[in-house]
Amino acid sequence: MTSKTRIYRFPRRDFSAEELAYGLWIGMAFSTNKPHFNAFDTMKERSFDFYSISHLYRGSGKIKFENQKEQLLRPGSCIVVTPGVVNRYGSYGDYMFFEDSVKFSGPVADMFFKAGIIRSGVFNLGTTRVLRPIVELMQMPSIKKRLHANFLLQEVLMKLYLEEDENKSGSSLDNLLKLIGETPTKNWTLNEMAEICQCSKNQLRLNFLRDTGTTPKKYVDAMKIRYAAELLKSSDMSVVAIAARLGYEDPYHFSRRFKQLVGIAPEYYRKQSNVSDLKE
Repeated sequence: MTSKTRIYRFPRRDFSAEELAYGLWIGMAFSTNKPHFNAFDTMKERSFDFYSISHLYRGSGKIKFENQKEQLLRPGSCIVVTPGVVNRYGSYGDYMFFEDSVKFSGPVADMFFKAGIIRSGVFNLGTTRVLRPIVELMQMPSIKKRLHANFLLQEVLMKLYLEEDENKSGSSLDNLLKLIGETPTKNWTLNEMAEICQCSKNQLRLNFLRDTGTTPKKYVDAMKIRYAAELLKSSDMSVVAIAARLGYEDPYHFSRRFKQLVGIAPEYYRKQSNVSDLKE
């Protein structure tokens, strides 16, 4: 942060006793529905002493967080800025720029931040105006309406967190599946796989079932047997040698597993493959 950085303070208003007790305080909620031209280029560095969530549902923009590269914003971009983070954010080019924005604070927000549920960044929220109901509710004088707005904000924050976490898990799982495919002779443990995916063993099982339709152990076994089938067709290695290469201490266990997955024993698979090669 430099001396030129402008610090924005939390917009104060009279919070009801119910809002104070709820712990998530919305200081301002508004919609920007008029064109801005090249606002990013003229925007000065700034930071907030509150939390900000903005949803660009139409138009184009840019954002730059301190010590990071500029990011282009498209419709659906959701910009979250936490207290003290220096940023520049605004429209870019001659595109129309429409967004909904909520500024908030409070102990619940701080708790979410400490838990990693709220963090600065650009996320995908789609083009449906999920912040609009919050903006509309905050324009009403009813305390219950404002409490409802707080609840909806909490839902949006959790939605961002859960979807981002799922995306990360999916990406990590893709990397793991690639590693398993590249190392068919490795005896993968559940702990190793969970560590690579940065999740618990239970979550790993759920991710595997969701994306592969099977368990981690069965998936690894299937990759090993597929590799064994290739060795049976393309090499003169004995079944015992192939079993040892794939980490099976008991060759009979390997043969049983091969027959379970392929339908025939390894010896017969090799004979059938040789017969097929001769016919060709």
